[in-house]
Amino acid sequence: MKKILFILLLASIILPAFSDAIWEEIQSKDKLIYVDTSSITNQDAQYLYWVKNANQNGYRKMLMKSDCSNNLTGVQKVIVYDENDKMIKSDDLNQELSYVVPDSDAQAVYNYVCSMHKESEKKQNRAQKFNNRFNNGVNVINNTINGVNSVRGMFGI
Repeated sequence: MKKILFILLLASIILPAFSDAIWEEIQSKDKLIYVDTSSITNQDAQYLYWVKNANQNGYRKMLMKSDCSNNLTGVQKVIVYDENDKMIKSDDLNQELSYVVPDSDAQAVYNYVCSMHKESEKKQNRAQKFNNRFNNGVNVINNTINGVNSVRGMFGI
């Protein structure tokens, strides 16, 4: 019983730290839209993420899917809340991805998420190049040491 109580207590402390959304504000025409950057996940070269925007009666959250390589996006789920944070409606849409409509809210969100994706790719490429150079340097040093040891062996040094 003590173990179960300890696990529940520990879970109640740790889990909220991992579940907090990080809503980044982006501007789209004359309204504000928020993207939960902590929810962005890469799934089969496509990105899933939550978007939130307000209306006069509350707000809605949408689970979006975007393909940054092919300029495609679609709404997967919509949850509507009232001004008291009470969920009013939830719909699983699972839209097929389609081309992003120019000058739309979807394009503003798509551009934000995909620019983060491109920046992340650049960082990964730089890190990979550094690792390759480092490994090449280590290989040169190891080859040099092996060469010196071969020469020493030839002369009995």
